[in-house]
Amino acid sequence: MIRFLDTTFREGRQSHLGYLLSGNLHRYFIQLEKMGINYIEISNPFLSTSLLEEFKSIINRNSTMSVAVHSPLDLDFLKKLLDINIKCFHFSIKQSDKPNNIETTCSNINIGEITQYLSDNNIDDVSLKIGLENAFSVEYNVLSSFFHTILSRNQIDKISLSDSNGSTHPDQILDTLRKLDKEISMSIAIGIHLHNDTGLAAMTFNNIYNFFKNSKREIIVDISMGGIGERNGILSYGDVMALLYKEDNKRYLKNFNFQEYKKIYLLLFSRTSFNRDPINPYAFSHSSGLHINQSLNTPMGNKNNLNNRYLPFKSEDFGFKTKYVYNETLNKETIISIAINELKISLQPNIALQVCQDLRNIVASKKRNLTIGTIKSIILKYNNQ
Repeated sequence: MIRFLDTTFREGRQSHLGYLLSGNLHRYFIQLEKMGINYIEISNPFLSTSLLEEFKSIINRNSTMSVAVHSPLDLDFLKKLLDINIKCFHFSIKQSDKPNNIETTCSNINIGEITQYLSDNNIDDVSLKIGLENAFSVEYNVLSSFFHTILSRNQIDKISLSDSNGSTHPDQILDTLRKLDKEISMSIAIGIHLHNDTGLAAMTFNNIYNFFKNSKREIIVDISMGGIGERNGILSYGDVMALLYKEDNKRYLKNFNFQEYKKIYLLLFSRTSFNRDPINPYAFSHSSGLHINQSLNTPMGNKNNLNNRYLPFKSEDFGFKTKYVYNETLNKETIISIAINELKISLQPNIALQVCQDLRNIVASKKRNLTIGTIKSIILKYNNQ
């Protein structure tokens, strides 16, 4: 089965847009619950007093969504997290300078003292995930040995592999996951963290989804809102939802309340035109005169409707609306359609062409898009002559 870990408030803090997250954790968490996401991960909650208070407000909710902290492998830090009722811990291990030497890679791992402490104090209601950065840069037999060594410890129920620089070929990632799937217990969840430096994150997820969608193994895929993250970010909600919608929209419209997506997106990105995500306020905009004209003249629900012909999904399913952007690409057919639909006026083609020319001149001089009001006023000016 495929599940999702929201890492916006951990990975996203490493982004140049990380400032957008400040003060929004509690509201973000509530909206995420409504959408139906399984897990959320945040960074160090002790970074500030305000963040700690926000974190306490979500950890004390009776939520169906599991809250995890991305933590250093440090027993004292783990104790502090236990004191504020954290139950899920994600540890990320950086490789040594000799990644193909398993002993060197594991040399500074303090997981033993952590699991021993939990055992000695009868703390058995926690979840531990061990992740390896740059996991696909090592030979498979080394990677396999590493995780078998890690999983020999009790209380570790999840592992994770990171494509830390986003350059691993999707086929290699899937091949590695398939091999691990055969080797380790089905009770162990496998996580995957995909950076998008070379634009491969969505393709890699598509491969993973198609292979594991009916598996009994829990595959946990890290995602962030807008793909926000270090450098060019990671796999985004839009990447994932667009593919899920394409594959089986009835199933995923039932499992996830995608209508909440717009609210969550705008909660973070209302102050910026950031739009790396394939599902965003600009993704359903049309400025081509040809496309607008076809849309205005195609009844809703028709199989040839613009949303079906030019987009693989409906904007309304994600809380957005199709928008028409009027600029210099306007054509006379679009003007005729607007005159009929908005003003109940029938324009001759030569008049529509003159309207087009006037409107294009306005765009060029004002250096901005046109409003529907401006278009109607020019149409009326020519119609009254």
